[in-house]
Amino acid sequence: MGEARRLAERHYEGANNHDLTAANSVHADDVDGYAPGAGSFTGAEAFDQFSRPFFEALPDATLNPASWIETDDAVVVEGSFRGTMTGTLHSPAGDIPPTGKSLDLKFVDIFRVKDGKVVSHHVYFDRMELAEQLGLTPPG
Repeated sequence: MGEARRLAERHYEGANNHDLTAANSVHADDVDGYAPGAGSFTGAEAFDQFSRPFFEALPDATLNPASWIETDDAVVVEGSFRGTMTGTLHSPAGDIPPTGKSLDLKFVDIFRVKDGKVVSHHVYFDRMELAEQLGLTPPG
């Protein structure tokens, strides 16, 4: 197991223990981040600002990695983000009130590492699937 996978596992462990400070401690101060809806952003604080609202809106949320592809300095992880929306989701588009709906959202994370820190963390998921599962838009 390479360094990238170890750091990714530490990230998921912190998130699943609902300790986002620990989860995001794997990131370099100037981590290059990307996520649907948020676009590109830079910095560990910005990554925390992206991820924290999901765990506040879905307080029982878990990240469930299913498959891993490793290289020397990177790991690609496919998994699912599961939880129930019992809290308000604070988003760039405004606050979304709780729906009480369960979510099982597929995601792909790409972690790149250098000198013991994640220097790039890109998150990919289907925003329409997120909206449909939470009951925010009719199924397509």
